Amino acid sequence: MKDSWNILDFIIVGSSYPPYFMDQETAQDGGLGLSGLRAFRVMRPLRTISSIKGLKVLMQALFTAMPLLIDTLYILMGFFLVFSIGGA
Repeated sequence: MKDSWNILDFIIVGSSYPPYFMDQETAQDGGLGLSGLRAFRVMRPLRTISSIKGLKVLMQALFTAMPLLIDTLYILMGFFLVFSIGGA
């Protein structure tokens, strides 16, 4: 439990158990509302990115290029708009 990623995993897995110990009506009504914590399971691959140096460099380059890709996205959306209005 010294690593912050392990603490996050523990919280996510631990929050999935209370609905099993509640009565059926409460569990069907949404229970404690802890299902939003399960979305943080997506953060697990970030552990891999931070441990592999080459992958970390690749992700930094990708995030650095994002502002330049926004201009390309605007042009692409313009083309989509013109062709959707034209019906082709």
